[in-house]
Amino acid sequence: MKNNRQAIIYPVIILLLAAICSAVIYCVKTAKYEDWQTAEAVVVQRDALRKHSHRVCFTYTVDGVQYSGSEVWKDTADRNPVGSITTVWYDPEQPSMVRYGKPSPGFDACAPFFLAVPLSIGVFLYNRRGERAVRL
Repeated sequence: MKNNRQAIIYPVIILLLAAICSAVIYCVKTAKYEDWQTAEAVVVQRDALRKHSHRVCFTYTVDGVQYSGSEVWKDTADRNPVGSITTVWYDPEQPSMVRYGKPSPGFDACAPFFLAVPLSIGVFLYNRRGERAVRL
């Protein structure tokens, strides 16, 4: 009985720690982008990279200073052709830090689970193997 509980407890602890790390990463990333401002940008170049990927190059102005940026964007539609005006998000403390799409934590908050899930499964199976050996 003790080994059976141990087989479950350790993986649960690992997954809880991953959930806590994930929440912290999400909060930190969300706070990082909280103050970002929007600016109108002009698309100056758009290159097809793969079937649904494009490199979008654009220029934008913040406080009278012109900046340029580029980002690879996955898009099936031909939106924002060269010369069109679009919205970009920039860091007011470093206006050269810019995102073509609205910034968000993305998959960064999921990163702890990429380690925790296989580790939990391994710990669970290891403990179950030990339990079977004790019974025999």
